[in-house]
Amino acid sequence: MADASWSIEGDAMVMTPSEKAKNIVTNQDFTNFELSLEWKISEGGNSGIMWAVIEDEKYEHPYDTGPEIQVLDNERHPDSFVGNGIHKAGSLYHIKTKIKGAFDKKETSLAQITTVLHPTPAVCGTPRDAAFAIIQELEGYNREFYTGFLGPLDLQNNTAQLYVNLRCMKISPAMAMLYVGGGITLDSMPQDEWQETKNKMATMLSVLGSMLP
Repeated sequence: MADASWSIEGDAMVMTPSEKAKNIVTNQDFTNFELSLEWKISEGGNSGIMWAVIEDEKYEHPYDTGPEIQVLDNERHPDSFVGNGIHKAGSLYHIKTKIKGAFDKKETSLAQITTVLHPTPAVCGTPRDAAFAIIQELEGYNREFYTGFLGPLDLQNNTAQLYVNLRCMKISPAMAMLYVGGGITLDSMPQDEWQETKNKMATMLSVLGSMLP
């Protein structure tokens, strides 16, 4: 055990919050694995698990490199995004990396930048030209706005905030069409990828369900 804050009660591992409480960390390396856990959160509580963390002094926090599943009291914990009129449509956090640079304003245009960056490997694959050709040949439908990019342009101050359009919905008078996708790699398992794609769709379906009579 990491410290006295952790104990075994029945078949459960329990942590009693305190200023000296520490996380439980393994010093072993794992490749492919399957992990199953059940959580019970106290009122106002916050818990979770991280994996695939890279230990390096240049990373300040574990979540800088490893994905986190966070389990918390949505109504009482300050990390919650529920309340104050905000509708919660999902329960995922995404890791992001800020990339900064300077361009010669006289030589570089926004159109040139977006042409270099888009489509990204996440929505097209890599190497880009070869992957794009395969998608055009095999995918068999028009993505329309899905995996495109959008965002506000401030022409007065010469700035823009552009985002890749993922997990979106097209609503017409007769139907709603949902767009989601999965990243395919050499190690991908078709059934797992299909299940993950359905999981991604669940959030939008829950939002759509509240709009139905």
